Amino acid sequence: MTVKNQTSDRVPPHDLEAEESVLGSMMHLGEALEGVAEILQAEDFYKDKHRHLYRGLCDLAGESKPGDLVMLANRLREKGTLDRAGGSEYLACVSGDTPSPGAWEHYAGIVKGLSIRRKYINAGSEIITAAYDLSDDYYLSVMSDLEDNHQQELEAPQGFDAGGLMKMSLGETQWTVPGILPEGLTLLCGKPKQGKSFLSINIGLAVAYGGKALGEDVEYGEVLALCLEDGWRRLQGRLARMLQDDAAPDSLHFFIDWPRLDDGGIEHLENWVTQHPNCRLIIVDTLAKVRERTKGNGHIYLDDYSALQPLKSLADNHGITVLAVHHLRKSESLTDPLDEVSGSTGLTGSADAVMILKRSHDRSDSELMVVGRDMEDVELAVDFDSPTFTWQVLGPAEEYRQGETRAAIIEVVRESGDVGPKKIATRLDKNESTIKTHLKRMVDAGVLERDGRGHYSVPAGLGSV
Repeated sequence: MTVKNQTSDRVPPHDLEAEESVLGSMMHLGEALEGVAEILQAEDFYKDKHRHLYRGLCDLAGESKPGDLVMLANRLREKGTLDRAGGSEYLACVSGDTPSPGAWEHYAGIVKGLSIRRKYINAGSEIITAAYDLSDDYYLSVMSDLEDNHQQELEAPQGFDAGGLMKMSLGETQWTVPGILPEGLTLLCGKPKQGKSFLSINIGLAVAYGGKALGEDVEYGEVLALCLEDGWRRLQGRLARMLQDDAAPDSLHFFIDWPRLDDGGIEHLENWVTQHPNCRLIIVDTLAKVRERTKGNGHIYLDDYSALQPLKSLADNHGITVLAVHHLRKSESLTDPLDEVSGSTGLTGSADAVMILKRSHDRSDSELMVVGRDMEDVELAVDFDSPTFTWQVLGPAEEYRQGETRAAIIEVVRESGDVGPKKIATRLDKNESTIKTHLKRMVDAGVLERDGRGHYSVPAGLGSV
């Protein structure tokens, strides 16, 4: 029995008007000239002359030249393809008949979708032909290749040369808290009971009000707070302390239960953000409550890296900040604070920024360090106000540390009288070389006096510091 390929007599799906609208838009708008190249390739056009037109326009875009009628005709003439592209009269028709150049992205989507359909039709035809050839099992390899490679072929990576990259207008880093909390995925890390959750809600309240966070003015936006280690009673009590007499903002939304990301959690987040277009910040407290459970296959780095990818993609796709609360190790690192983050470097490598909160239990002031990809490192001295459960910025950490050390040195010198750097370092439990550096600066500033034996004293008339 002879079986006829039912697709052979049918015209493949295409839309010539959409193709002409894409090309006409590229001729009229510089935005379209650059943007279409990120969506389409010449092979996506059904009409051969449209492919030649498109290649000419892409040549002009690559040289940062306009794609107007004259420039395009000259370029195609230089390439020897003007006639194959329909000639000057056809170019004029395409340029003049474009209904809405601003809708170029819509037209490009139509062209791309139909191109994908044609590729599937061609692939299907090849399978049908191979399957009816009983002389060998070639069709099996065809199907296997399609399963493994077809999707990758349709979604081929798009790149730019260095010149094209430098001409791109990408904008500056966007901030939820200027200079401290960037758009994207940020880990907020600290040891247990050190105030990480308080800090995250402090930031959330500031965004929901459009007020101040960590001393910086922040833009208003809706906030989703997943407080997954709290109950409603505890949350209410904490919020009451933070609000004092202020009204609670309707734009701050709390949940105490949420499915894991691989169990519908990321889809619920996508839906929530879609339903709240003013969303600016999502707080996940803690990451361990929502991340995919480790597979136990020994690939710790890959497990950690992939665990954050759904949250990072969510933040990137919607232009928001996701702040995920996480823990530090018990041991401290003397070389790199990022090594203190619990888990492998897959976590810190996946995040756009990492905030590390360090606090001594016997004092209220602490340090907040922020390390990120597209930002300067930040080290702030911060203070926790227990009555209001609120973190406040004292200033740059280095300046604050120096001020504290200077005050402690003066106190030791006052108590001990004539004293040398070794004794001061011992009393303060600090490195002697560091103390000597401070002492020299303090002598230069007139805060201390140094005698010939290398001992220090407080000048007469110096008040308390």
